[in-house]
Amino acid sequence: MKALASVRLQWIFGVCLGALFSCGETGTGTGTGTGAGIVWAAAEFAQGIEWGVSAEGERVAARLSNPRTEEVWTTVWRSSSVSAAFDGSGPEDGSGSRVVVGDGGIATLSTTHVSLLRAWDAELTHWAGGAYVDYLMDSVAIAALEGEHARDFSGSPEIDKEQLLLAAPGALTIYPFGDPLAGTGISEVIPVVPIGEYLEPHPLGRAEWMVLFGWMCGKEQEAEAAFAACAERYLALTKLPVEVRRPRVFAGSVRNGTWHAPGGESLVAALLEDAGAEYMFRETNGHENVEVELEEMLSLAAEADAWGVVWHAPEGLTMETLISADERHAWLVPEGVRVFGANTATCDYFGSWVAAPDALLENLIDLFHPELLTKRPGEGCFEWLTGTGTGTGTGTGTGTGTGTGTGTGTGSGR
Repeated sequence: MKALASVRLQWIFGVCLGALFSCGETGTGTGTGTGAGIVWAAAEFAQGIEWGVSAEGERVAARLSNPRTEEVWTTVWRSSSVSAAFDGSGPEDGSGSRVVVGDGGIATLSTTHVSLLRAWDAELTHWAGGAYVDYLMDSVAIAALEGEHARDFSGSPEIDKEQLLLAAPGALTIYPFGDPLAGTGISEVIPVVPIGEYLEPHPLGRAEWMVLFGWMCGKEQEAEAAFAACAERYLALTKLPVEVRRPRVFAGSVRNGTWHAPGGESLVAALLEDAGAEYMFRETNGHENVEVELEEMLSLAAEADAWGVVWHAPEGLTMETLISADERHAWLVPEGVRVFGANTATCDYFGSWVAAPDALLENLIDLFHPELLTKRPGEGCFEWLTGTGTGTGTGTGTGTGTGTGTGTGTGSGR
């Protein structure tokens, strides 16, 4: 069995989440500095995006940074004339680059970015193509490639430079992990925009990057509307009754003899809490993986209601395939064999679900607290694992975990 996908694919579970969601100066979007008539305002959920708002209330620029360290990567402008008019409005310390996006569509280095486009662009008319397209599961994206509306820019090691330059897209979005364009010189010819959605600590922060894609394509209103609907539904789903019992859950898997699980400030932890569970590693600090010795995990598993995983299992994700990957997994199965997971071989976990955290949350609530939903959701990404000794109860006291891979990436870049 292919136990794990690549590190960039097998990211720690998280997927993938009207006025309340405006990115002007409402809510957390208060001004953070001015320059040449521009006010910098934080996005509502995405910690890596700040909008440069003109005196007329128009978003004229986007300042992008690392959501975890606040390191400024770049300032993006929609036109050269606007950039020139507001010259000097970038980061006050002078860090970061200045990028002006063109009108040739968006090329993507990550399949996740395709989903953030697709969330508001149903036919992907603004997608110029991308790398790692073999990992795409979206039928519209596949059709666009087959119809030559979009191009396959996959190359060695990351991208086919000649094909990309020939296509001349308005921008290339990349994952700022390492230096994927090192030595190519692409950034000197094509605007390069780093997308830090995979570093966001909350599902809605991750999904809000779809608004940036819409803004870069001149379709801000469409993208804003799509995100607002997603966020409104997500927040409504979090309003669980106070008396609901929160099942204790853990996530992760064995790697090199040590248990690896997402930290207490991770997207996983946020989504679990929103879905009405108690994450057993919530007291740990940080967004990255935590490492736990197996002896300690045995003790924790004995106190848990459920365990969940995100796994790549083309042959099917069952208790047997999970345990065959590492026999020590059998030691950690909670009483009642309460294990569920998302099979990335059949579920577009690193694609469409990233841009639909509301659907993912509903899927999890259906597993944790099905009695709270007036209408059961359709097919979900997460399911209870079947196999020898697997229980299938559905009451309030039958919670579960939301699973994770063993890497710290997020699927961006594949």
